[in-house]
Amino acid sequence: MKTIKTVERVVSRISRFISYISFLGIVCMMLLIAVDVFLRQLFSNAIIGSYELVQYLLMTVVFASFSYTQTTKKHVRVTVLLARLPWRVHTLLNGLWELLCAASAAVMGYAACVQADYLVEKAWTSDVLRFPIAPFYYFEGVMLFAFALVILTDALRYFFAVTDQEYAEETFREYS
Repeated sequence: MKTIKTVERVVSRISRFISYISFLGIVCMMLLIAVDVFLRQLFSNAIIGSYELVQYLLMTVVFASFSYTQTTKKHVRVTVLLARLPWRVHTLLNGLWELLCAASAAVMGYAACVQADYLVEKAWTSDVLRFPIAPFYYFEGVMLFAFALVILTDALRYFFAVTDQEYAEETFREYS
């Protein structure tokens, strides 16, 4: 149990660091939108490409928030049916589900990196400001890999809890 707690602490620190990127993105979006509206109203002159910048900032905010939300156990979980099963089965099924989710997130991260490679190869840029968009897809891939790491840690916790009912109850308390 000590090993999994150490792993959880390290992964939690990583996801907390990543969450600061999300927080910074939100602040930048708010400032950009506020200044854009202010300039539009006072001088009838908007910031060129502000809508486009907000789109890409939103992409960073969303993907940077996944791992932190999973770390703080804020993702929606529907456990109506699983909660009625014996605790070992319930715990094992949760672990298997988390493992499947981690694999899915990792595959999506890989797909985002493949897409970014394609965008680099084709030299795609944004429509208005003409900045390269591939870095945003690489960022998405890295954030999905971080998300997969957090989910994998949760899966390991469930697998450790299969043999210890007290630890399983502690795990379920934290996730509910």
